[in-house]
Amino acid sequence: MKMEETDCVEEQEYAASYTYSSKPLKPWLMECFLPGGGGVWSFDSETGTLTVKGKGEFNSRYGPVPWAEYRDQIKTAVISLTGTKDFSNCLYNCKNLTSVDLGKTDTSSAVNMNGMFMNCYSLEKIDISGFDTSNVTDMGDMFRECRSLKQLTFGTKFKTDKVTDMEMMFQGIGVESLDLTTYYANEVFDRSKLTVTVNRRNSIRNETVTVTDYTTNIDKIGMNTPGTKTLTIYYQGLSVSTQITVEPPLTVEIEEGYENFRHVYEVGEKPDFSNMRLGFRYSTGGSFVASNYKTNID
Repeated sequence: MKMEETDCVEEQEYAASYTYSSKPLKPWLMECFLPGGGGVWSFDSETGTLTVKGKGEFNSRYGPVPWAEYRDQIKTAVISLTGTKDFSNCLYNCKNLTSVDLGKTDTSSAVNMNGMFMNCYSLEKIDISGFDTSNVTDMGDMFRECRSLKQLTFGTKFKTDKVTDMEMMFQGIGVESLDLTTYYANEVFDRSKLTVTVNRRNSIRNETVTVTDYTTNIDKIGMNTPGTKTLTIYYQGLSVSTQITVEPPLTVEIEEGYENFRHVYEVGEKPDFSNMRLGFRYSTGGSFVASNYKTNID
């Protein structure tokens, strides 16, 4: 039986206040408003599905996220938000969560992702390849204690330029990598730019070590054709994915010709290249002056 809208409004006022009491909430019967905008959320107790959609904030200074009391029951989360600045603790302590769909979430306005997936013990895959984190400043505890996590996929817009807090971001998870790189077609992939670390846990302590005996799918992703490629790193049964961008081939054209170069010499005279400068222009824009060139003079 569905609740009437008037009943939902009565319960929603209670939910938005974050003053919990003995009165039970049943948001799975009807969508309830988020406290900070035009978004709504619902929980289906039969399937264990949390749905959050719309525009605005779900966090409030008055307490935890609206679905906090259902965390242990959440198995699937479908989140489709826009204009949200604070994603902190979004799925915090959802210990039985096994699937999360964030494909329709726009994070370009986000500034806080602290603890977003923290303590999601059962989650094996997280795909945030669509995340734009260019404005995020806090990623502390973001994936902390995602103990079952085997695959973590980033995208080309996952930036850390403005991040000031990454403390324990990957504490307690398996393979981790945060190397987002741009290459030009036919350029050789440089493993020296990639650092892979593994968190190992035992009964006494957690230990983080850097490993080099990993493998990748680099030979199968086509570095000779432009586009966005998914690079997957494999280590002892675990895998993590990130994306690299392959730009069109880089070509160089002479822009200014030869400067300060004598074109006429006497027979037997040795050409002097000490004052010669070559100006070049990239096909993608920009220019440079080369000095470490070679010639066929010999």
